[in-house]
Amino acid sequence: MATKSRSFRVHKITKAVIFFIIISSFVVAMVQLQLGMQKNINPECLIEPEFHKSMVFNTEVEDAMRLVSLIAFQHKELENVPFYYYFNSGSKDYSNIGKSDRAFYEQYDRSFFYMEEGVWKDRENTSRKTDFGYEIFRHKTVAYIAFTDYYLDINQRQWDRNRELLLPNAIILLASVLIGFVLIILSCIVTGRELQDDKIHLMNLDKSYTEVLLLALGLGVGLFVSGISDILGEGISLGLKMDLFGMDFLKIFSTDNGSLTIFIAVVSALAGVVFLMLVHSLIRKWRVKIFIRDSILYRISYKLCKLIAGASRYLCYGDLFHQASYARNLYYRQMCFLVLTITNTTIAVYLVTKLVWWAILPFVIEVLVFVWYTIGNRHVYDMIDQEIKKRTEEQMKSERMKIELITNVSHDLKTPLTSIISFVDLLSKEEPLTEAARDYIRIIQEKSERLSDILTDLFDLAKSTSGDMALNLENIDLGKLIRQTLAELDDRITDSEITFKIKFPELPVHINADGNKLYRVFQNIIDNALKYTLGGTRVYIDMSLIEERVIVSMKNIASYDMNFTSQEILQRFARGDQARTSEGNGLGLSIAESYTKLCGGDFQIEMEGDMFKVYLSFEQASDPVVMKETIRNDAIAAIEVMAE
Repeated sequence: MATKSRSFRVHKITKAVIFFIIISSFVVAMVQLQLGMQKNINPECLIEPEFHKSMVFNTEVEDAMRLVSLIAFQHKELENVPFYYYFNSGSKDYSNIGKSDRAFYEQYDRSFFYMEEGVWKDRENTSRKTDFGYEIFRHKTVAYIAFTDYYLDINQRQWDRNRELLLPNAIILLASVLIGFVLIILSCIVTGRELQDDKIHLMNLDKSYTEVLLLALGLGVGLFVSGISDILGEGISLGLKMDLFGMDFLKIFSTDNGSLTIFIAVVSALAGVVFLMLVHSLIRKWRVKIFIRDSILYRISYKLCKLIAGASRYLCYGDLFHQASYARNLYYRQMCFLVLTITNTTIAVYLVTKLVWWAILPFVIEVLVFVWYTIGNRHVYDMIDQEIKKRTEEQMKSERMKIELITNVSHDLKTPLTSIISFVDLLSKEEPLTEAARDYIRIIQEKSERLSDILTDLFDLAKSTSGDMALNLENIDLGKLIRQTLAELDDRITDSEITFKIKFPELPVHINADGNKLYRVFQNIIDNALKYTLGGTRVYIDMSLIEERVIVSMKNIASYDMNFTSQEILQRFARGDQARTSEGNGLGLSIAESYTKLCGGDFQIEMEGDMFKVYLSFEQASDPVVMKETIRNDAIAAIEVMAE
């Protein structure tokens, strides 16, 4: 059940649906916000149901307090104000209702305010938020303010109507925000996950630097919030206006025709898509633990630390040269040269600024140091050169001894092995012999012949590697040679479950090579394919011409796991079949590579999954028949020119 639930959550269709719902929720929320702002209704009515407890009424009260307080400076009555007031600074009474009795104003208990010692105060049931006053009114000042119940009731009814008008937009906005928030969390959980595994799969956007994604996200959110706040704040039109031939300004996006709502929906959808893509990219980078490592700051810091560590290691390198005396000498001499150079340069600069003639001394010392450094390094380089020559000669001598050893051992083993094969052949003709004895003789013959083949291959490989093998270069039709090799191996090909597919150019392709050696190359390659190709599959042999070179490729499907590299399989006695259940001595491909190089070609092996590929490349040679015909035509043309 859990597996099915996970498959449903990470399915591409599910992700697309979630993505679409998130964008739709964001668009709906922004549209509802715009429609609500268009109504010019204070959203406080959704939170505070009582008008006389709202911040709107509190602002009206503070304005009333300021107006009443200004009477002390203006010395005139207030007109057309929505409240009753009384003010006396000690000399004269001011009131718009002619009442100075505090009890009259206190009857309006929801909106009664008074000044005491220069500070405006309110009663407990008025729910005022702040107190403020004036220092000059600390003595002999009496002031009262009261808003009538009629005024409060009218505003309360309008407050309730505004609440009813704004409530549907608020509900839809809140629902959209909640749905979008929940789905954003879900999308962040499943982003980058696929059905086939639990790994996080990165996308092309994730290749960007972390700072680039964060900067794009910050700029995008800032521009969107700034632009939308300006549009919503204006609530009428978007500043694209046109003045055509003296006509009035034409408002392209306005609230009258609904185009502003459509514009906000489109911009919100685009902004939501970009925002979600950037957030998902950052989350995927965080989950695969490359959020910090893939940042520009981290890479700069890493390279700087690596540079500092390398410099520090270089300065403290002395203990690493205990097995390399030449390198140690070079290192210490170089360090001394650097220290002396820096010291002399510093002293010279100081003395030159003082205009002292002794400033020439550091330069003389620097010349001597340079001479010492150059002569010492030359001596070390000579010793290194001698050591390299010595090591090279020893390596070549060791290689020659190894080749001679292989050659001699192969030759010495060949003689007794030939005798064994001959006597076993004679023994097999003796009569009478039991059936078991004949089986034993047959096994000895097979193993003797295999050992003889191994010795022959080893001997040939040693000769080809040493460069002592003689070559008989001739012009060869390469396609004909390959077909001949396949024909001689036709019995084995027929007995196997493998089909060979050949694709050669229509015209003959010629190369200059040793036919016998090249025949051995293709014999070993095809023999290798017959041994290790998966039954029931095909082996493809193709020949193509690329820039005057002949490319021969052979591809087959291996019947075993190829847990080796192309370099390892070309080593001597290397076997692709690690269990060594098949016939072979591990010298076939090594001999093929060696003979190919002797014939002036290139030999290369590639592996891709279970596909084993062999590529041979030779320089193309001209067809001798075509060459003779060309020479004959040129000669005839020359004679005709001379005759004319």
